[in-house]
Amino acid sequence: MQSIEAFNPRTNSWRFLSPMLNPRSNFGIEVMDGHLYVIGGCNNKGTTSRCEYYDVYKDEWFHVQNLNISRSAVSCCVVSGLPNITDYTTERDGLL
Repeated sequence: MQSIEAFNPRTNSWRFLSPMLNPRSNFGIEVMDGHLYVIGGCNNKGTTSRCEYYDVYKDEWFHVQNLNISRSAVSCCVVSGLPNITDYTTERDGLL
């Protein structure tokens, strides 16, 4: 799937967001630096290495450096002390 829905607990309602760039299921997901990151998963061709992040203020998805190995059903976490994630992210037309 590419579709994304967000829940608002204040209004007890769901709303659709911009669809992901790459359809997938069984992906890893994490929030970091105010962005929602989606990593790996499965698509209709098999396991994928594709990664992307969602910018809530722009309601838009952007590519992130792909994994070296395709992965599915992954877990994600934030580890402090690593280089800033913006060193690894790109927008469609170049580096952030």
